[in-house]
Amino acid sequence: MPRRSILSATERDSLLALPQSQDDLIQHYSFTESDLSLIRQRRGDANRLGFAVQLCLLRYPGYALAVDMPVPDVIIQWISRQIQSDAEAWPQYGVRDQTRREHFQELRAYLSLSAFSLPDFRKLSYSLADLAMQTDKGLVLAAKALETLRQRNAGYRQAERRIPASVPCAARMGAHQPDRRLRSASEPDDRRGAISAATNA
Repeated sequence: MPRRSILSATERDSLLALPQSQDDLIQHYSFTESDLSLIRQRRGDANRLGFAVQLCLLRYPGYALAVDMPVPDVIIQWISRQIQSDAEAWPQYGVRDQTRREHFQELRAYLSLSAFSLPDFRKLSYSLADLAMQTDKGLVLAAKALETLRQRNAGYRQAERRIPASVPCAARMGAHQPDRRLRSASEPDDRRGAISAATNA
């Protein structure tokens, strides 16, 4: 029997929505001098624009530019003005798939993005346990999971399949948290220390 998704399609889309308001564009898609210096190393308007778009997407929402992925014109215009490139060059970017992949690898190193591993999944689940004691809303927990991943610079595209799994896992841990704390409080001091050390190992 297929596992029931904790998020509806609408909720999932809202978590991954690209910023389009002026305030959101300023917050998420404004470049630093270091960013601009790296972008200017690309040759041609199309490559500079495509590189800059990839940089923005990897930072927020946190995934790579897919082949033929539509990017709203308001984003292209906003980015092109900052890097002083022609927005009309955007359709030319990614004609060579290798260029897009090479840019992704360079940006992954620049942003210090790390792969999402099983230990990361476990840490993420534990980090959500306290919040899961306060709410059972999947959207709230998933949003917190994404925020945590962005702070840790873990690549979302690799984490995407495990985020839904981490939410019910966190919910289960949250449900058992009071019992675990109650048992811990009744243990002798030396045993509490041993339990704490094992839990944090």
